[in-house]
Amino acid sequence: MGKGLGEIDEGMARKIGQELQVDFVVFGSLTKLGQSASLDLKVLDVKGEKGIQPVFIQASRMEEMIAKVDDLARQIDEKILGYPLAPVMVAKKPSPAEVREAAPSIPTIPAFKPAVPGATHLDFLQSRPFPFEIVGMAIGDLDGDGRPVILYITSANFAPGPPGEPRWWTVARFTPQGWQFTEVAPANHNYSTGSLYLEEGVWRIIGPTGRGPQPAGSGGEVAVWASKDQGKTWRKERDVTSGSLRNHNYVRRPVNAHADFYAFWADGDPDRFSPSYLYFTNRAGSSVWRLPYDMAGESARPVAVKTAGLGDERTVSSRILVYTRNYVSEGKGYVHDNIQSSVGAIRKMGAEKGFGVDSSDEPAVFTLENLKRYRAVVFSNSNNEAFASDAQREAFRSYIRGGGAVVGIHSATGSERKWPYFWSVMGGKFLRHPKLQKFTVRVADRGHPSTRSLPATFEWEDECYYHDNFAPGLRVLLVTDPSKLDDPKLAEYPGDRYGAEMPLAWYKHFDGGRQFYTALGHKKEHYSDPILYQHILGGILWAMGIEK
Repeated sequence: MGKGLGEIDEGMARKIGQELQVDFVVFGSLTKLGQSASLDLKVLDVKGEKGIQPVFIQASRMEEMIAKVDDLARQIDEKILGYPLAPVMVAKKPSPAEVREAAPSIPTIPAFKPAVPGATHLDFLQSRPFPFEIVGMAIGDLDGDGRPVILYITSANFAPGPPGEPRWWTVARFTPQGWQFTEVAPANHNYSTGSLYLEEGVWRIIGPTGRGPQPAGSGGEVAVWASKDQGKTWRKERDVTSGSLRNHNYVRRPVNAHADFYAFWADGDPDRFSPSYLYFTNRAGSSVWRLPYDMAGESARPVAVKTAGLGDERTVSSRILVYTRNYVSEGKGYVHDNIQSSVGAIRKMGAEKGFGVDSSDEPAVFTLENLKRYRAVVFSNSNNEAFASDAQREAFRSYIRGGGAVVGIHSATGSERKWPYFWSVMGGKFLRHPKLQKFTVRVADRGHPSTRSLPATFEWEDECYYHDNFAPGLRVLLVTDPSKLDDPKLAEYPGDRYGAEMPLAWYKHFDGGRQFYTALGHKKEHYSDPILYQHILGGILWAMGIEK
């Protein structure tokens, strides 16, 4: 982390490491002088056993720094492991002639015999008989007629994500006339997995054939497909999941599957570390049950959910909690007079878009059991001490790690100023602001639901918030030029740290959840202004997983 995002010293780095429960923290600064650049990092052992160890790389041009990333990573690994690693060697790509010359001959496999006399290694091989049944595979003679059927995915090339498109879920079946192939539905990834069911009168596929919330990753939304002519034509019978926060994948046919326990799978975010829940459905795909994430005993009942999308009880209720606490245990903190206006605006959004809204300023709402009711928690102009106990903080942390979403509005970043984990959730910590004034806001990212309807630039009168301790991985949505603000203390902070683009709104993923924040919204009348109204609505819908 560089100085432009809030300078971090050893004490702060250690505190952050302790809050995040990690063993090591890497921090430092990037310096650019003319065309040359240097990266000065420090590897901190959070437990204090090894102390601080420096890591340094430099380059004559900024572009050359990228080529040294592997060397930098190796140095960091050496500091952590405590012994030198061999440098990474890049092998020279052999010529086609060298490949042919070095290609080994293919030995005979004793466990297999040619299916047809005279067959080569390029043909299908028939395995020797096994004294047990192989089940759960979407391949083979599943209907007992002696003719194999295979479910698989084709792709344009080896690339697993969008570069490998087009790709198709495909059924291959062997008939007296030879192999016949049917494309069933588009597929989004090479590693998406479903199962094939061959029953008298109907064949079924249950798998993630629909686009999910992480469209470039494996899996997606689960659906049931059926064929009544032995795989010649297919029709989608039902979407099993929809509106999910995480992709569903690896749909398996259970051993001894029956009508009420017909397919079994997991969800998860393929782009980052996330919670993962287990689900199963019936033959029709009309009901979905979720297995408990934690079990207190040797057995527990599965929970019926309306859709398998969100990974916990929030699937049943599309509700959000608007939290507005302003409290200081010693002295008096500032309380905004816009709170009721903001809550009223969010209630109106819920009525328009079909989600429920509860509001509270009581920290007692922060229990894990209560938070499971909510798809998102909105800190609307909260300030200072948001929680009254460490148990409430831990409930909040567990909610985030369970996939919970958080929205912060205006002074929300002034809450929990002594808890680094909360800063990481919000994306930064409020520092101060100059006097109320007009300034120009520019949209830095038009691809997000919170900015799609906004003008490219607009004039806005507000408290222009300065933040520090920015969290890594922020996707900035709105910016302003701080040099144009009327602020006698501008040289002290932010100075020239941001150049002409100081962040005002952003979104990100952190610790299993998703977060959206906007610094706008000091005045009561802001919440009836179409610009802020649509900006906040888009942020809430994104956090809830309703809009992408």
